[in-house]
Amino acid sequence: MQFQVDGSDPVPISSCDDPHLISAINLPDEQRKLESEVSKIVTLFLDKEMLKCGIELVDLPGLHENPFLDKIVDQFITSSDVILYLFYSKSEFTSHVSLANSFDYFQDVEMLEKILASKNKAELIVCASRIDKLA
Repeated sequence: MQFQVDGSDPVPISSCDDPHLISAINLPDEQRKLESEVSKIVTLFLDKEMLKCGIELVDLPGLHENPFLDKIVDQFITSSDVILYLFYSKSEFTSHVSLANSFDYFQDVEMLEKILASKNKAELIVCASRIDKLA
């Protein structure tokens, strides 16, 4: 397994929780506001049979954090065949959630639907993770 940042030489790693990979992915808050930092692409190369047919899985940042990130998300969405919108179910659909957070979730889905409809592009699949943990 290896990863690279913006086409640099690949760096070998032993697992997905390797500190070098984590530091390449996690940006400090002050760097998340800089276009030069948020536009970097970290590629993780996995030797998995299902990926050998050309499938690419892209983990994108959330929406509405800043205009630079939204632009990157829009570019990937408009060139994708399928969009999987994954959210942590416990944070969206429990009684402990504020109405504002629920509104953000629905606003994201609505924005994705509009982008996809305007570009006549990908299918949108919305998934809740850890739904089995809801009680």
